[in-house]
Amino acid sequence: MKRRLLKLFVPGLLLSILSPIRAAAEPSQDVVRREMRMLQGVWKIISVERDGKAAPKDEINDGTVFIQGNRLIIQTKDSHQDMDYGLDPIRKPKTIDLRNRERGSRENLVRGIYLLERNRLKLCLSQGGQERPADFTTAPGTAHKLIVLERASRGQDADFGRSARLAQYLWNRPAVGDRAPDFVLKDIEGKEVRLRDFADKLPVVLEFGSYT
Repeated sequence: MKRRLLKLFVPGLLLSILSPIRAAAEPSQDVVRREMRMLQGVWKIISVERDGKAAPKDEINDGTVFIQGNRLIIQTKDSHQDMDYGLDPIRKPKTIDLRNRERGSRENLVRGIYLLERNRLKLCLSQGGQERPADFTTAPGTAHKLIVLERASRGQDADFGRSARLAQYLWNRPAVGDRAPDFVLKDIEGKEVRLRDFADKLPVVLEFGSYT
């Protein structure tokens, strides 16, 4: 009888121990969507730090981050990164994962953490494929990057209109590998030519110039 009770008791004990591990909390879609809404908009890059060293000011001048939906674009003087992102706002610290939209990118998955304080946003990111940072520091040798952003507004940023127009262009710009949107142009004889008419034909090359 004791042996039988032991068999019944042990599985129950194991179940009570393991069930909290299997039932790890995951954020609801409503929680994620609410958090994403708070990040939407145009952000100006205030500072960047890598491996414990601040990036030169001329490297971040006019640096802008655009967030719309689940898409995040980092635009600086010398680089452009177009990424999809996902959040887990119930973890501590809150986590963000970014995946480069450009196909074939070697740094395809970037793990990070974020902190939103009113109109200031901090992102601490790892190198592509490496472990997620545990805090908002960038000690030498960690290859972590800390980006501090400030929300752009019409009243504070004279370049807000330019940034907003650039953002609109970047949202609508097809990524490499995307299907090109249909359009109509006139050839050198003045006839209208529609792109979709060449859908099943050889690759289409567009050449713009002045012919006299």
